[in-house]
Amino acid sequence: SPGVFEYTREGRLVRSLPLPVAYLGLRPNLGFEALSASPDGSRLFAGAESSLRQDGTPATAEAGALTRLLVLDPSGRNRPREYAYRTEPVPRLSPDRPSKGDNGVPEILALGRDDLLVMERAYVEEQGAGPRSANVIRLFHVRLDAKAEVTGRWSLKTAPPVATLRKTLVLDLATLSAHLPPRLVNLENFEAMSF
Repeated sequence: SPGVFEYTREGRLVRSLPLPVAYLGLRPNLGFEALSASPDGSRLFAGAESSLRQDGTPATAEAGALTRLLVLDPSGRNRPREYAYRTEPVPRLSPDRPSKGDNGVPEILALGRDDLLVMERAYVEEQGAGPRSANVIRLFHVRLDAKAEVTGRWSLKTAPPVATLRKTLVLDLATLSAHLPPRLVNLENFEAMSF
């Protein structure tokens, strides 16, 4: 079962934080990857990498995935809150060549109680003659907004959110490739952030 667990440094289980039942719909290998604590320690943010089974399809080249960001209270006094977040569509390497791939949320970095830096990581594979592949890494600033709250909903497909969290592109790592040494030009799979 999916979960957020606390362990001692010695590896002894202390507790598991309660999760909404909807998270039983996590897809294999597209569950929780993102985890960050607010600077004041009052909130713990977790993110599903892609949409839950009952919320819709994973990202495609035509549309992003509707996923959820979860806000947990480490003290256990308040119930978890959920917010709808839409990833970007899977990017295309060339506009005229077919491609396949995925895009998801591998990491969150809390900037404050309501402000987050969200990493989206896409893997794209072109098909046809001379195939090529690439990772596309983008960082977005996101602020929690009550309009995007979906706490307690089993399915975002049958009960769509009024809005999704607004996001602002902070950095597309592809824009840095001209300034990187040759061995770093091809971005690899990024899955973590830290101050």
